[in-house]
Amino acid sequence: MLEATLHHLDLIAPLPGAEAPPAEGLAAARELVERRLRIQLPGDWTDAEALRIATGRAEATPAERAALDDLGVRGQMLPLAFG
Repeated sequence: MLEATLHHLDLIAPLPGAEAPPAEGLAAARELVERRLRIQLPGDWTDAEALRIATGRAEATPAERAALDDLGVRGQMLPLAFG
């Protein structure tokens, strides 16, 4: 589910208005990523934002980086790679 959800996000990134992955898939993928990182990403981030940032598909803004710093996420932890 994680891989399919991430690929779906990749495919729709350049397509404004494209249908997002199913909410349950996004939530499950986020849970897997958070488990791997052993933290909960900021709750005010959408599941899609959290996945994009955690996997390096989007660069964290200064505010998002500060939120990660507050959680103790070190720079070398991101982007998260599965393999």
